[in-house]
Amino acid sequence: MTGLRARDRDRHLPARMGDGELVPPTDAVVLQLVRERLVADGADAPVSLEQVHARWKLGVAAATCYSVRWADGHERWVTWKKHLSGKARRHEASLAERPWRASMEHRLRPAVLLEDGSQLVAFPRDRVLRGLERALDDRRTIRWIKELDLFAPDDVRRRRSRFEALRYKPERRAVLRAHLSLKSPDGERAERSLGVRVLEPEEAARIAEARSLLAGAEGLRTPRLEGADLEAGILLEEWIDGSSLPADPLLTAPRVGAALARLHQLPCGSLEAASPGVDSSLLLRLDPDLHAEAVRLLASVPPVRARCLVHGDQHAGQWLEVEDGSLALLDLDALRGGEPEEDLAAWLMDVHLEGGPVAQARELLVEAHQAAGGPELDPRRLDQLLLRGCLLEAANTLRRMEAGAEARARALLDDAARLEGLARLTPVGSLTLPVPEGFEPDDVVRAEARKDGRLVLELRHGGGTRHFGRPLDGDWEELTLDEDEDLPGRTRLSMDDLLGWRPGRRAAGRSDDGARAVKVVRPKRLPALAERFTRVHRALGEDHPDLLVPAVLGSDAKQGVLELAWCEGTIPSLDDRAAWRGVGRAVHALQGLVPTEGLPLHGPEEELEVIETLGMRQALAGLELPLGIEGVHVDLTDQLPALRERVAVHRDLHDGQLLSTPRGAIGLLDLDLLSAGPRELDLANLSVHLVLRAWQGRASVDAAWEARSALLEGFREAGGSVDLEALGYYERTTALRLVLVYRMRPRWLSLVPGLMDLARTGVRREACRA
Repeated sequence: MTGLRARDRDRHLPARMGDGELVPPTDAVVLQLVRERLVADGADAPVSLEQVHARWKLGVAAATCYSVRWADGHERWVTWKKHLSGKARRHEASLAERPWRASMEHRLRPAVLLEDGSQLVAFPRDRVLRGLERALDDRRTIRWIKELDLFAPDDVRRRRSRFEALRYKPERRAVLRAHLSLKSPDGERAERSLGVRVLEPEEAARIAEARSLLAGAEGLRTPRLEGADLEAGILLEEWIDGSSLPADPLLTAPRVGAALARLHQLPCGSLEAASPGVDSSLLLRLDPDLHAEAVRLLASVPPVRARCLVHGDQHAGQWLEVEDGSLALLDLDALRGGEPEEDLAAWLMDVHLEGGPVAQARELLVEAHQAAGGPELDPRRLDQLLLRGCLLEAANTLRRMEAGAEARARALLDDAARLEGLARLTPVGSLTLPVPEGFEPDDVVRAEARKDGRLVLELRHGGGTRHFGRPLDGDWEELTLDEDEDLPGRTRLSMDDLLGWRPGRRAAGRSDDGARAVKVVRPKRLPALAERFTRVHRALGEDHPDLLVPAVLGSDAKQGVLELAWCEGTIPSLDDRAAWRGVGRAVHALQGLVPTEGLPLHGPEEELEVIETLGMRQALAGLELPLGIEGVHVDLTDQLPALRERVAVHRDLHDGQLLSTPRGAIGLLDLDLLSAGPRELDLANLSVHLVLRAWQGRASVDAAWEARSALLEGFREAGGSVDLEALGYYERTTALRLVLVYRMRPRWLSLVPGLMDLARTGVRREACRA
């Protein structure tokens, strides 16, 4: 009757795990309680019941749902629930005292509070699903169906129509079938059906929005959404007749893989991804050591990003074979943004739980998915999500109070551990960064490993920052600008005017009169820095319409001090498409006007050397590198692009180096790394940083993608040409370099897996959704 998978339950499980107050009564006791306390006056008593659903939250609540039967075949659901907090008593009036609204035979009272604080609730009374009784009010629902004009010119006859309850998860959702009797204008009668889904109103609104995105699916059959009462949380959908798929996954895998490919070709709009958590309290109570291992493994799985539309609750029971031989995908309540590997992993997890041939089914599923034009799949990601599925199911089997749950959970945790090597996880949780005593990793603003293995950190403290250094074999020492002997020009800067300082490298500030920017570097680096600013400023002139570089106002070679004209402006917003077109024109101006003679050369080999150097320094400092980074570096080494020509490139161009100035030009602030290199390099740096800023919450991914498009438009409008293959290559090298940069910033460690994905694939719209 429920449509849910039949499971054997073990009511004693909570007691064995130290939660004896939440042990459900025996079936016999529940049946007796229903007969004595819940049967309506004058109604017959039920003769039997069967447990169909169970849910337990350690130390909080437990609920079991029963299919209660009468001698004449009538069935109703009854839920036993107990909250240790006493929530049932607080909601007693709302559940028990309201009169029934549903137009159905009521042999039971709505609810009763028992002496031990538990409660019996009769379907369709439900504290959360407020629209359930409304849906079963045949007068109102039939009137609504008529108003929607779904079967015109036929009329829906209320008295001959009926509603059948199919599936029910207390306080989660209910699925009904409306058997409708139609009468045509000429008197002919017919039978039609609609599906009726009842959810929390907010959840119903989310689902209705998600289902609107299915309109673009070609070759994928899903129930059409016919109507929505979002205030009540009721969705009406097309009823599709069909039969279940064969039980053999090797027969169904190719068809399911091809059908899912059509779903995964759809964009997910603004729908967010979801990375479900594990109720680790149950695993902790089962075995502390296994719990610790599960937490470690789960933390290692990168969070899901919204790349395409996904089903979100995929298993064999979600498919119907329709009369014409096609497949229909059902139960769209979990539809959301996500990764295509999610649905495939969930389907294969179902095969695994049923003891089926996972390896062969996987091969057939993936092959069919790719052949049907689905997004490119990452085998490692599929393994990661299978690993996550094992951990989720380990907790769920306990939560559902299944018979044999303890042994089943242990076996699933073992399965997850075996998958770890195949998944080649980027263990974000292991990428720890040592910090001085009294600080937390999230206090780190910037960190770098020097060539001698020394770590240098900038840490938040109060309203400002403090700096610390640690030799390879030594203790932390606080660093101050006053003692930075590598920067003799530091005396020209006051702490009040200091804009930034990288110990031993450089410092920047503003003069007392506010008219000049002051840059302090090691004295031996000053001539090259001054020459670069002079070279670019001379090439552009004072009034270039697209690009502004501050003029050199003075320098002190002995002290390593460079004074530049102050540039007013603001960092371009990702939402400002016009500004990013201007950035594209500015990049073209830098490349087209600035001569490259005498500049350091920087091509694809040098780009890879920078990444290798960063990794070697971090390894020397005793830091663990993200797994898989060496493989991506090797892959990039094998795919070096041809270098058509060398132009002037910034080499580290991102939004923080740019200003939108009052006169409309783009100001460029930092020329320390100016080189002669490929024209796509700066565009690639900007492109990846735009996605990164969206992931950091500064704008939506859609806004970042529009800014990237505007950047390339502006570059082309100014006369530039872009080799898309080369652009993709340098986007990958940029992302790989940023993997190492953000590996050193604990606050943003969650971005490392996404950056690794970009390093593998380049910047594609579906790969950028966070």
